Amino acid sequence: MRILLIEDNQMNAEIFMRICDAKGYSTITHCILGRDALEQAHKEAFDLIFVDFDLPDINGLQVGLSLAWEMQRGKIGTSPLIALTAQSDKASQEEAQRLGFHAFLGKPFTEADVSYLLEYFGARR
Repeated sequence: MRILLIEDNQMNAEIFMRICDAKGYSTITHCILGRDALEQAHKEAFDLIFVDFDLPDINGLQVGLSLAWEMQRGKIGTSPLIALTAQSDKASQEEAQRLGFHAFLGKPFTEADVSYLLEYFGARR
């Protein structure tokens, strides 16, 4: 499974990638900036995309909306979008769903949380 991780916090990214690697998911592309992630999504097909809400250049919700729009137009491959954020209130979750995200992963996340999403979306591909 090819995973795109859009996360500007290096420690969170390393923990996430360690969990993925331990579960046998080692094909991970990590982008710090939303702009780089959008460009990468045009170059490579991904099976799962995790998007942090709080990025240094573009709001993660906007990144997700742009990715969803590009998927609908057939410009990039279709992939489930997972919101990755410390903003785990109900309003943020509803907004993410409205903008096309398929699931929500709150921070701090646990190995069990990440594993569940990897297995759930991995089995659906």
